[in-house]
Amino acid sequence: MNRLILKLLLAPTFLWKRMGVDPEKLRLILSVKLTIDDRRPLTAFRNSQKKKESSGSNIWQFIIMAIMGSVFLIYFLFLNDPYVAYSFYFFSLMCVLGLMLIADLSTILIDTRDHYIILPRPVDDRTFAVSRVLHIGILLLGLLVALALPGLIYTGIKYGIGLAILFLLQALITGILTLLLVNQFYLMMIRWLPAQRLKDLIAMVQVVFSVAVFASYYFGPVVLRTSWAQQLHIESAPWSWVFPPVWVASLQQLATQSLTWLVIVLSLLGLIAPLVALWLVIRIFSAGFNDKLAALAGGDESTSTRNSAAGIKRTWGDRLSSALTRHPLESAGFRIVWLITGRSREFKQKLYPTMAYIPVYFVFFFFFGFGNRESPRSFGDRLEQMREGGAFIVLFYLSLFTLMTVFQFIAQNDRFKAAWIYKAAPIAAPGMLMAGVLKAALTKFFFPFIIVLALVGIPVVGPEVVNDALLAAAIGSIEAVLIALFMMKAYPFSQPVKQTGGNLVTTLLVMSFVGLLGYGHYFIMSYELFVWAACLAAWGAFAVMLHYFRKDSWQVLQTQD
Repeated sequence: MNRLILKLLLAPTFLWKRMGVDPEKLRLILSVKLTIDDRRPLTAFRNSQKKKESSGSNIWQFIIMAIMGSVFLIYFLFLNDPYVAYSFYFFSLMCVLGLMLIADLSTILIDTRDHYIILPRPVDDRTFAVSRVLHIGILLLGLLVALALPGLIYTGIKYGIGLAILFLLQALITGILTLLLVNQFYLMMIRWLPAQRLKDLIAMVQVVFSVAVFASYYFGPVVLRTSWAQQLHIESAPWSWVFPPVWVASLQQLATQSLTWLVIVLSLLGLIAPLVALWLVIRIFSAGFNDKLAALAGGDESTSTRNSAAGIKRTWGDRLSSALTRHPLESAGFRIVWLITGRSREFKQKLYPTMAYIPVYFVFFFFFGFGNRESPRSFGDRLEQMREGGAFIVLFYLSLFTLMTVFQFIAQNDRFKAAWIYKAAPIAAPGMLMAGVLKAALTKFFFPFIIVLALVGIPVVGPEVVNDALLAAAIGSIEAVLIALFMMKAYPFSQPVKQTGGNLVTTLLVMSFVGLLGYGHYFIMSYELFVWAACLAAWGAFAVMLHYFRKDSWQVLQTQD
């Protein structure tokens, strides 16, 4: 599929030459890159397949994307106006394609690994930049076929073969427009931002976009059932005319409705926008692309030098380490985790999206109810439901699930070979080091959730939420000890990134035990004295477990390769 798309894209050689692009060099670069891509899956699917099976990953990617595309047919079931339904459909299509682009742009558009191979060759900025954009576009079109297939079948059955062909054009415009808009944004940032700021911005965009997609999964069906969505009409909603998905959906209205100036103008925008975006990418934002990649390759070094020249400052991690640890090894473990998790973009890009469901669940429970389908209408009713329904208790225990992910990612790293230092250093008490790791994970990724929920819960539920927060924090700390003992089994950042597996029984046992404790908390939440007594017992149990945790010999660490 990708090879066929490449031939079709390079067929109009005269057009590429007029744009200042060398078609032969473009073909050679893309052929090599596609050969490499055939041997590995896309970023979004790497965790679901073993390395030796990646040669057949395209089939699984196609099936998964087709299933995802069939979910978008929900718009045609819930919305009465086909114009609105197709606008939402193409909006969702653009969001998913944009998420795929964001997940892979950091390794394609601004990848510096081929920096020393291509840049010394006589390859100009335009050809180099266009090769990156087309490389992403070829991958994108392969995904677009799978995503749009269910919509194509629905349109063909519902409206006939003529509109199905028009739908193909709309889907193609959607893919091209998404590709060019996202690439245009990145090329703008590459041109105007320093290398270090650009890397930070990319990490932030990935996290924010992932959170938005997760939130839309929960709020989307609720919004579609509202009277606002049912009564929405594009013609009477001027604010919707500025969105590209509406422009694309307008093309279909040319064939199904009487012509109006609004539909004609929006349709022309849908046809012209990709051409304008392509011109901007090639003529404006690709200038100086090679030089900027060179700066990206060495961006971290200048930052490190600048930080060294500025002197060493005492950070929050240093202060907390001094306050919470009592042994040099324990302090070392605390500082290692605190510093690396704060500096590693790869770690933040993997972890932060998985933690997004806690604030999303809070908003969902508060505004749309908890435990039933009927949401209370007044603000007072919602507060009363939060008090009586135990929604805050559930939120406390939902935050416990972050610990499983945190310890999984703390054990793994792309640069795991640097863990030789653990073997070279005379670590006489591994338990002390791992106790520091445990405290850093709790302090940085778990206790802040509990504190924020408690601060929000005091005005919403009342001061009685304080002991609930303390009890949930104690149970979470106990869970962290169990996870570190039975599931982590590695020094921090000492294992290669790999597919998880083999710990299913242990995971179920740990989560079942914590679930029983949480259910007991829910059962006694109305009895304040019982909750305070449970707090003392839980924190006492954690103190005892931490004492033996420090003294553990951690033989599994000594036997690692």
